[in-house]
Amino acid sequence: MVEQRTATQFEKSDPGTPDRPSFLPDLRRICLALPNKDEAAAFLKLLANDKRLLILDYLLTGDERSVEEIGIDLDIRQPSLSQHLAKLRNAGFVRPRRDGRHILYSIPDDPSIVRSLRGIDQLLRQKHQ
Repeated sequence: MVEQRTATQFEKSDPGTPDRPSFLPDLRRICLALPNKDEAAAFLKLLANDKRLLILDYLLTGDERSVEEIGIDLDIRQPSLSQHLAKLRNAGFVRPRRDGRHILYSIPDDPSIVRSLRGIDQLLRQKHQ
């Protein structure tokens, strides 16, 4: 039988190992905070899109970017980009800020989100080396 662990058991700092990257406790805590397994699956499905991962990777530079900049730099057409940004915004992965006529997007200052996104990026890069 697989042992069930609670979110608090994962809150301790974990340097990770090659088999268990250090971002997994943060990602697991985020998933466990969701009310049910369907919501956790929907959350992970949100991250299972190549365009959304590309947008998140681009925004992890730390700079705010306008919708126009993101679209041009990533070669994503505006209607599609707006849909992806809306999904990421609704999930709390990106933060919008209006600046005059432009909406600027960035990654929220939540350390667990940043660590999880950086960890996913690191894991994917290691798998493709």
